Amino acid sequence: MSEKNNAQAVKPTLLQTIYEWIETFCLALLGVVVLFTFICRFVTVDGESMMQTLHHGDRLVISNLFYTPKTGDIIVLQDSQNKELRGPIIKRVIATEGETVDIDNETWTITVTHLDGTVEVLDDSYANKVYYDDGSLVPMTYENGVSEYFYPDAIIGEDYPHVVKEGCVFVLGDNRTNSLDSRYVGDVDNRKILGKAYLRLFPLNKIGFLF
Repeated sequence: MSEKNNAQAVKPTLLQTIYEWIETFCLALLGVVVLFTFICRFVTVDGESMMQTLHHGDRLVISNLFYTPKTGDIIVLQDSQNKELRGPIIKRVIATEGETVDIDNETWTITVTHLDGTVEVLDDSYANKVYYDDGSLVPMTYENGVSEYFYPDAIIGEDYPHVVKEGCVFVLGDNRTNSLDSRYVGDVDNRKILGKAYLRLFPLNKIGFLF
């Protein structure tokens, strides 16, 4: 058989070409499903509780792969059984299980005693502070008074210092005068964490990693 005939013999048919395209598409689709099911997913910021760090409509990439919560992380929570956390809700981890949180609402000072005994006054440069006309700080509270009916798990003034429950995290929003967080819903079970926010993809002029 001539070389010309050999080339014609191995030339794929239209049916084979279509099959290969379908196979490639299915493998790519499977890869995307695995990626966004087990490795990472997209979440859109809803609301203003994380200003000025994050704004309404920001698009984030989150992941829960090999993730262990630690102080300072921005995380996404969701609890279908809790009307306050049906979310997804985006907050910042202040303390993890067994650690002690103390909050001074007047000075906005948050102190965390870690498991090794070290005491850390948290950097609040990311917090969206609010000031009166005379330049003094507005107290770091979400609302005036906490209703035990609406917030039975609230951690309020006399409850501090507060030790975070086992298997839980204590979270706050960066916009602390407008954030429904652990001060009102209590410690959040680690199993409600969808993942840590690693990257902001939108808006385009703010693309970057979140640390």
